[in-house]
Amino acid sequence: MTRGGLGLQRGFTLLETLVTLVLVALVAGVLFEALYQLGRLEQRLGNGQLMAQTSRLREIWLQETLEGMQAGAKDSSERFRGGARELQGLSSLAPRALADGPQLVELRLRRAPDRDETELLLGFPALDPAAASALVLLHWPGDRGRWLYLDEAGEWQQTWPPALGAAPALPRAIALDRGDDLVVLATLAAPGEALGRRLDKDRLP
Repeated sequence: MTRGGLGLQRGFTLLETLVTLVLVALVAGVLFEALYQLGRLEQRLGNGQLMAQTSRLREIWLQETLEGMQAGAKDSSERFRGGARELQGLSSLAPRALADGPQLVELRLRRAPDRDETELLLGFPALDPAAASALVLLHWPGDRGRWLYLDEAGEWQQTWPPALGAAPALPRAIALDRGDDLVVLATLAAPGEALGRRLDKDRLP
């Protein structure tokens, strides 16, 4: 009987097995790196979309807060007043309800303490007089920015009430000048007449 008729099967040698394992490891490594990079890309895209949505939400908060501004009682600390870098007044559309009725809010521009940016902060003096819990709504490069107030004659003023002449308690509109653009953030809907003083409901009979 010849050996060729037995049909002996030849298995893998040690060298062939090692080469196969190396190739499998290389392919697995390439696939793992591709999946890792894809995951990071998805995370970045997701974070970017989330940040864009959050930024838009804060812009809406700012616009609504300004649109809800009320005149406040005459000669009171709640009466609307504005300067080049900050403004304060009662708003019926503030994003944080602290009590019944309009809330006293402060919108302030400041230079970021750790970078060359200007921040726009929303604070609630009644809750935190030190403004330690103020929320950063917007930020942009450089130390620039000022509030502007539209008077009845259609002129932009840097303070409210204006230094000269009689003026209603509220401007017609409020804009933010960031140096390279002027954004009209809100046209105030409330009448310019002063409100009555707020009643303390806990002292009512």
